[in-house]
Amino acid sequence: MKTKTLVGLIGIFFIANLALAHNVIDDILESYHDIQTALAKDLFDDARNAAKLLSKDAQHWLDDASATDPRRADIVKIHEGAKQILEAKPNDKQKMRDLFELVSTGVIGVIKADATLKSEWQLFYCPMVKKYWTQPKSDPKMMNPYMGAAMPQCGSKKPW
Repeated sequence: MKTKTLVGLIGIFFIANLALAHNVIDDILESYHDIQTALAKDLFDDARNAAKLLSKDAQHWLDDASATDPRRADIVKIHEGAKQILEAKPNDKQKMRDLFELVSTGVIGVIKADATLKSEWQLFYCPMVKKYWTQPKSDPKMMNPYMGAAMPQCGSKKPW
């Protein structure tokens, strides 16, 4: 009887941790999308505010996740990129856009590893800067974070 209880408790703990990890991933993706949208609209203060949240979300995930989780390296990229966006000078808008590539690389890795997320997010490529980003399929139109308001529709959808 004690063994069944222990196994049940371990199962509940595992499911609770899995749910927590999924919620944190959702938070990470939401903050990422906020940065992507802000950069696409040339709203750099908004991008910095979202990067602050993203850095916290990624750190939370890193603190709680197993060292052997295969997504760890991608979350580290997300965390580092968000921190670097925060450290960039507020008037260095191009640097913020360039640093967003590191965040995007991490997010794309997280999404590629999860079939559910791949069905909810779409991948884009900008040939002018030769960089990728992703955004939810629910977005009505492409918003290029690397070209901003000058060329928000520059790019094409790519397969996962």
